[in-house]
Amino acid sequence: MHEKNGFSQPNGIDIARSMACFLVVLIHVSGIRFGEFGAGWWASNAFDSVARCSVTVFFMISGALLLPRKEEIGVFYKKRVLRIIPPIFVWSAIYMAYFGVPGKTAFESLLLVFNGPVMTHLWYLYAIIGLTMFVPFLGMIYRSCGEKEKKVFIGVWLLVSAIIPVAWDIFEIKTNPIQVYNLGSFTGFMGLFFLGAYLHEKRSLKSFVCLAMYAAGFVIFGLIIAVLTFHYSVERKSPIEVFYGYQSIFVVLAAICLFKFAVCLPPLNRLVARVVRYISDCSLGIYCLHPLVLFISMKMFGSYIAVGWVPVAVTTVSVFVVTSVIVRVIRIIPWAKHIA
Repeated sequence: MHEKNGFSQPNGIDIARSMACFLVVLIHVSGIRFGEFGAGWWASNAFDSVARCSVTVFFMISGALLLPRKEEIGVFYKKRVLRIIPPIFVWSAIYMAYFGVPGKTAFESLLLVFNGPVMTHLWYLYAIIGLTMFVPFLGMIYRSCGEKEKKVFIGVWLLVSAIIPVAWDIFEIKTNPIQVYNLGSFTGFMGLFFLGAYLHEKRSLKSFVCLAMYAAGFVIFGLIIAVLTFHYSVERKSPIEVFYGYQSIFVVLAAICLFKFAVCLPPLNRLVARVVRYISDCSLGIYCLHPLVLFISMKMFGSYIAVGWVPVAVTTVSVFVVTSVIVRVIRIIPWAKHIA
């Protein structure tokens, strides 16, 4: 953040994080009716497609913040890895307490946390542990690479992780070149860390036309995902999520556009800046809590709140606002800032 006359401007990372946080909520609202064709399916597909880049952007943000910094590995693990564990246990306990774990004692239920996420969306917290543990080593590679090496790595990663898996799935090609040529080193979310660090390194204030192109690219790639998902879902007579993958090529391209748009924006006006800082500060809590708010909303008002263009939009905004307020209240408790 940048200080000016006692007022702190959010930086591009805050803006990107806030946008991604809202889009995560949109994914979970719009995804309710995606599993079967019917009323509201196109709205579900369109919103979900545009929002799919959210988690991809989160990984890129982590890379932008962590890879360029040199830090002693013990200090890094203590600061970055250990801080992820409390949110996992606390939010897992909250969801298990609400939904219950039949036939399990409280202690046995707690042990389930070690087996994996008790709620689907918590997978991200588990993934971040392993990814963050590898950051000190990937950071050394990133910092020692020149411009050409960085571009080559990103290019090969895009081919191996973002293009080949989607193409091979769609065209039902049996031979897997990633296995045949042992290209596994160029797969995984670590490529998004590397990509985020590189794009953030190359950031600069852009003209209105350039920002408009980033915004248009974000929308266009989202629409491409929606159209391709529709086409191949109809062809296979069942909704498919091949193009929804967080590393699939059009999702990555949409994420690049959104990320570049955010980090290249000029200073925001004070009202927008305060909202962005608020959301950015509360993003962990919003991410972890919003499915519970959505579930309670569906119990109160029915699943029709996620059917159609207007209901999905209204429900997303409502869940996002309510969750943000709850998280803000939770964060009044000093220690709660570490889990929300």
